[in-house]
Amino acid sequence: KTSGTRALFTKYALDGKQEASNATLETDNSGTLLQSIQENKGAIGYVALSYLIGGNKSKVTAVAIDGAEPTLENTYNGKYQVWGYEHMYTKGTAEGAVKAYINFISSDEYGKKMESLGYGVTSKMASSVVSKRDAEGKK
Repeated sequence: KTSGTRALFTKYALDGKQEASNATLETDNSGTLLQSIQENKGAIGYVALSYLIGGNKSKVTAVAIDGAEPTLENTYNGKYQVWGYEHMYTKGTAEGAVKAYINFISSDEYGKKMESLGYGVTSKMASSVVSKRDAEGKK
């Protein structure tokens, strides 16, 4: 129960409530989870959007939450609420290799590559969506 995806799902899809504990398979490995869903008719689970890109997309069915499909576009505009992002911190002003790394991570080239892999980029998110999530994180 250490998965970041699990924590996001519990907080935003289940409104903080715990999952039902009937016959379940618990795993923190998204590949194992996808395989189990594919092999067991009627199985449900949750994975990061990046796991639904490419070949996996045709093997499982993504479900909408509150009428919003799990897409990057719906994440960017705030319709799809089950998402999270990472933060980078430096001790003081970034210089040298650290500054170059941050510039690379923030570049359009890197952003396009991440989107092709199913990961969103915060530069494309509506500022109101980011502000709302930041405020929720402070609660």
